Amino acid sequence: MSAAEPFAYSELRRTKLIAVIRAATPQAALAAAHAVVDGGITLVEVTYSVPDAPRVMRELSARSGIVVGAGTVLTDDWLVKNRNNYIVAIDPRGAAVGLAGLDITTGELTLEVVPAVDLEPALARYEAREVVLPLESTVTAPEATVTTREAWEFDPELAREDLTRTYSVASLDGFGIPHSVHIEVGERAKTITETARRLRCDHIVMSTARKNSLTRLVENSVTNKVIELTPVPVEVIAGDSMSKWERYGIPTAIGALLALIVAAVD
Repeated sequence: MSAAEPFAYSELRRTKLIAVIRAATPQAALAAAHAVVDGGITLVEVTYSVPDAPRVMRELSARSGIVVGAGTVLTDDWLVKNRNNYIVAIDPRGAAVGLAGLDITTGELTLEVVPAVDLEPALARYEAREVVLPLESTVTAPEATVTTREAWEFDPELAREDLTRTYSVASLDGFGIPHSVHIEVGERAKTITETARRLRCDHIVMSTARKNSLTRLVENSVTNKVIELTPVPVEVIAGDSMSKWERYGIPTAIGALLALIVAAVD
């Protein structure tokens, strides 16, 4: 395995295979998954058509040397309607803790750094469906599914290398755009508004996934809150509309990707 890229990437290049598990029972799914791993395939996807798929994935994840991912969610019942459904990756190793929250309902990505003593209330705000942690972490999340990843996946330098390789840029440096970085702790919309006031900003630019009016009404949107709170103009840059599959699809490597993004804010 190369130290410069995640294990899943290296294995996909090496084997060029992902085993997709579909079965009528959890027991049959586990048996099939173990059989393909014994045969040398190290990337395994368990589809949500398998009964009790989360339990099957948790049991498979206990086996070393493999990567286990979730297939596309084919039913709206897996998510809680009319609310955010966050997957939150956390790097709790240090006095400051990095959190990356991906809302799989809206596609909104949130990054924040909080003091270690404030981790519990910060995590509670997300009401996360899944929490991604380094191995041997002592963080608990009783209401969420907990996924553990190898500690090296949270390495800041590795994250920067991955961002540079994937997007060809790790910062605004080199684009001739005057900028400075400010890291603040607190409730997101209020903190953005208060920081803009303190820094005497005359413009706020935010990005968001393109959503219809009904979706905006039922969501507790950070963008909407900022617009309500701030007296300065807010420019919202909308992305493409999301299909149902994009809204509810969970890629196999989501845990690893979030872990790398968290590391990038360290």
